[in-house]
Amino acid sequence: MGKCPHFEKCPFFNNKMSGMPVIAKQLQDKYCNEEYVKCARFMINKMFIEGYAPKDEQSASEFEKEFDKLFPNNIDKAEKIIVQLVK
Repeated sequence: MGKCPHFEKCPFFNNKMSGMPVIAKQLQDKYCNEEYVKCARFMINKMFIEGYAPKDEQSASEFEKEFDKLFPNNIDKAEKIIVQLVK
């Protein structure tokens, strides 16, 4: 499948995983290189590309906090966020 098109800009691996190199490597191997379409962060980014976004400033602020904490393997959480985006 190739590397995720968002890999170079992904704040998750560029900022959040420096203290967890083993876990970062495992997540990168699976979600950045092999199956990036299954990455929770990729799924949310795809929604933005398709034109979905939080409806108001408060929702945007809450979304940003949730997205910031989202690990690539948090697919259930991503699906809940997506449901909120498409309401």
